[in-house]
Amino acid sequence: MKTYMLITIIIATLAVMTLVIFNYVMQPRVLPSTEYFKAFRESRNVNQEPADPEVASTTPSVPGDTNTQPESQAVVAARVYAARIHGFNAQDFELLEVTEKAWPDSCLGLAKPEEMCAQVIMPGYEIRLQLKGNVYVYRANESGTVIREQSSGIVTLPEPPKTGQPTVTKLHRSCRLDSDCDPGVPCLGYYGIAGSQGPQFASCEIRCASDSECPSGLTCGTIADGPGRVCY
Repeated sequence: MKTYMLITIIIATLAVMTLVIFNYVMQPRVLPSTEYFKAFRESRNVNQEPADPEVASTTPSVPGDTNTQPESQAVVAARVYAARIHGFNAQDFELLEVTEKAWPDSCLGLAKPEEMCAQVIMPGYEIRLQLKGNVYVYRANESGTVIREQSSGIVTLPEPPKTGQPTVTKLHRSCRLDSDCDPGVPCLGYYGIAGSQGPQFASCEIRCASDSECPSGLTCGTIADGPGRVCY
């Protein structure tokens, strides 16, 4: 009897355990909600690219260089006109200045002999170009279809003074001190034809060994009974 009851208890226990295991295995799984996955994705995007593609598309781009402005049609036309007349390349001419003007007629105020010009105010520009020390001045209408070179358009620029050479205005002038001469020119003492037995003279002089050491327009020579080899 006891054996029969023990077997019954064991079978009942096994049946209960089997039922519990079966219910656990067959029970449907509960998946995380959509909100959970959204929060999970957002947490992974911290310090990374934005999750929203619209936000990512608003990232500002580095603008290009907009400071370079193309030359106006009038300036380009003036370059071409100058190149054709003077035999250079258009880009050889350096643009110095462009000034807005109101010309008195359709010939821009520079009518040729017997040329008929409409007496209307013509808006345009005065254009200054430079090449090889010369300044070329042109008149143009706004569109650059009419170009005229001024009669005084070619201006030779003054040659810059040679560096290291003094400007002389008091050369050979009698002096007592260097301050009596031009800056950089010494007051040079010397004896005349009588030598050291005679009186001593002093004048503003530039000593030299060759013409290259003298200011423009002067040569290097020797004054035997004077200051010696100086520019004169």
